[in-house]
Amino acid sequence: YNGNNNKIATSDTLYADANGAIDISVIKQAGIYAYINCMKIEVFENKNGKVYNLKNTGFETGSLEGWIKEAKSANSIAVVNEDLTSQNVHSLKLGGDNVSVSQQISYAGGLKEYVLSGYFYAPAVLGSRQAAYLTLSYYDQSNHFLASSKSDSITSKSTAEAITKLLTNLRIPAGTAYVTVAINWVNPNNSAGVIYFDNLSLNPPLVDNLKLTYMGSSVPWGQGATNQQGYTYLYTQLLNARKLTGGKDWTTTNISVPGNNTTAVLNRYTSDLLPQKSRYVVFALSLGNEGIHERGQPSFDSFKTNMQKLITKARADGMIPVITNCYTRNDFNATDYNYTRQMNALINTWNVPSINLLGAVDDLTGKYTTGYWDDALHPNNLGHAEMSYTMVPSLFDALDDNKPLPVKVAGSYVTFTKSSTATKTIDIVPENIVHPFTVAISFKASSSGLLLQVKDTTGVGVIGIVDGKLVYSSAKGGVIKGVTKVDDGQWHKLILTHYYAKGVTIMYCDSIAQGYATEKLITRRVKLGGSNVPKTVQFKDLLFYRSGMNSDEVKNISRDSLLKSSLEIYTPLDEKKFSVQDPLVNLAQSTNKVWLVTELKNAAIPNSIIKYSSGSGGKNTTMSFTTANT
Repeated sequence: YNGNNNKIATSDTLYADANGAIDISVIKQAGIYAYINCMKIEVFENKNGKVYNLKNTGFETGSLEGWIKEAKSANSIAVVNEDLTSQNVHSLKLGGDNVSVSQQISYAGGLKEYVLSGYFYAPAVLGSRQAAYLTLSYYDQSNHFLASSKSDSITSKSTAEAITKLLTNLRIPAGTAYVTVAINWVNPNNSAGVIYFDNLSLNPPLVDNLKLTYMGSSVPWGQGATNQQGYTYLYTQLLNARKLTGGKDWTTTNISVPGNNTTAVLNRYTSDLLPQKSRYVVFALSLGNEGIHERGQPSFDSFKTNMQKLITKARADGMIPVITNCYTRNDFNATDYNYTRQMNALINTWNVPSINLLGAVDDLTGKYTTGYWDDALHPNNLGHAEMSYTMVPSLFDALDDNKPLPVKVAGSYVTFTKSSTATKTIDIVPENIVHPFTVAISFKASSSGLLLQVKDTTGVGVIGIVDGKLVYSSAKGGVIKGVTKVDDGQWHKLILTHYYAKGVTIMYCDSIAQGYATEKLITRRVKLGGSNVPKTVQFKDLLFYRSGMNSDEVKNISRDSLLKSSLEIYTPLDEKKFSVQDPLVNLAQSTNKVWLVTELKNAAIPNSIIKYSSGSGGKNTTMSFTTANT
């Protein structure tokens, strides 16, 4: 093989499990293939005296060998017997006064999480204050406590004469040197009753809860980018950077294969995806490889059917799937483009997180924007960068926090009034660099005034009502004058969408295009309201997307459909709390917040007091400071 024949891969020190076994897996994480010439295993004697594996986890020695018993009194019972067992000959019997048995082992490193599990059996219903459970704890080199987790408990409400498996899991914090496991019996009244335990197990999770796998075709593989460092690579780099500022410690792997379509991915699902043991999988496919240009509707149908199969299979195997929307190709015609838009509209209705790649590089005819493609089928470095910006930076942090997919809620609104003593704005600060974007807001007003501000790196663009119609004055000097009357005291939907690659901003009102401006924006902040709002204005349903939107998508938003692809902010602004407990809550699958900024002005004092309140899932954070009046 005429390639890299000198690469030597060396693992960390490996330790056998409780059965004395070491499982070694060799996995191809990138590229099309790999060759392995030979493998060498060296055995080292453990001279430091540390113990890395639990002993006697099934109590098969017939004793508490390896365990430490902590008893509240002489009435505490913790004995090994042959009365009742789960799978083996012996089991642990707990009873009498409070008691626990524990083991501590050294942490060898290399893992992110442990799962502790075991089997309890209660021969009779426990008393009202009796309980049994497991605990998993971590300690540093000085044996100082770092973190702990507790399983569910067997209690008086649990079923008697049934074997019940309990488990608890806990991420391993930095500085961990020791791991302690404990089996606990609580009986404060020392009343009659016993419980049996068997088969303790301490293992890494079956899947890595902080790992995501990209699985798709040539574009997610990186085709067209230098060294295949395409949009998936760039997003991984962003995740690594976020880790330094409070983001989670993600691991990623890319098993995309050029030329793959949905059938090919299904065929290699078991062999390629399952060994990754990742909690999250990004299925990154499009209609081009499906043959939409050549076969039309049958390709559309197969893509739809197979994508739903992949979603179902991933969930059945304990994974959380994420879907990228379909995107452009330079050989697409109007019919192909229509199919692409239809499929993306369909994906937005599925119960799955999704990413709007089309809104990054679309020239609004279904082809790559000039200057952003490497060849007819693939983006270049600039195109890949645009696609990476459509991925919500904290999407996977939010998913790991079990944040649900957003749904449209029917709430109230917030009311702003023009005031000489106070100015209110609702602020969005995007989590990372923004190129393509869409912001949408419903409003109701009867007079002229400021509605929305878009802060660019070079200045501030504004949208307001002038002579009864919307007017957009860009930070780059462009102007869009609206055609729809909006000072009629009725609800209207304002949508501003920006395609950075194409260099165009389009303003819509109630799905009707009001005009466009030629410009490239790098948006740093979006502000709703300001010092010169209409006399009275009401706002609801603030949306911020990290992608441009075509006219079909604009129509869906105007009909109050909630598109979810690349959605970073969705706050209903439900001031009367009809549907949500926090008017500033962000329902989108991101960890970003929405801020209410109140500036109190006093003519006698040359300063302003500015108060910030942020929505945080039902909780509210407030800050205030004094600044020079401007």
